[in-house]
Amino acid sequence: MSDYYDEKRDEAYDWMRQMEKRKKEREEFVKNSLSPYKKIAIDALMSWNGLSEEEATKVVRESTNEQLEAQVYADGSINYALEGIQSIVQKNYTEQLGIEPKGKLISDEEIAELKDAIMNGPIDATIFREIGDYLKHFNDNTKGDEVIRRQSQSGKEIDWKEVYKKSNESSSKSILSILSHIHDGWVKDNQKKFIARDKKYQHMPIELIGWKEAKADLLFLRPILSAMNV
Repeated sequence: MSDYYDEKRDEAYDWMRQMEKRKKEREEFVKNSLSPYKKIAIDALMSWNGLSEEEATKVVRESTNEQLEAQVYADGSINYALEGIQSIVQKNYTEQLGIEPKGKLISDEEIAELKDAIMNGPIDATIFREIGDYLKHFNDNTKGDEVIRRQSQSGKEIDWKEVYKKSNESSSKSILSILSHIHDGWVKDNQKKFIARDKKYQHMPIELIGWKEAKADLLFLRPILSAMNV
């Protein structure tokens, strides 16, 4: 009997040591991982300054946010991205339920907390998951719902692949809405560039600027959505 308890005790101690090791590995991973802001900065340095990924990563790891901002000018577009997220959740809630929500679904305090997590981490901050869940839950899934309703009424078995495809189209529509908010904000903040630069087309609505320019706006949004698992 003593041998049995000794064996179980050793198994318990071994399990505890493994859990402690995993905890330390996770802490080290979070510590060494880059915040969404620094991932944005890497993309910006590669896109606009012609740095390689290795060069851009080195600059980002060795620089403060203030030093990076002087090169990438990302803060304003991040703010517009957050406004766009706050706005699209509000809009989709209203369209889904047919009623106006009482107050902001994502509060200004939550947006401020999210901004801090974007700028400074940690990359597993709870606020990323919470607002990501809002985005997914209050997404405009009317196209997917329409497929379910149509196939149910016809007596056919529901084709979930088609439902998923249509729901993804709705998700893309929401992301484009946020991108448009980022682009419009840039135009508002950079009116003087309309006269000073040849690229006057950059000041047109997002529908008219072309994919290459729209992708530049996506640079500010992609790491944020990735952190939210969206």
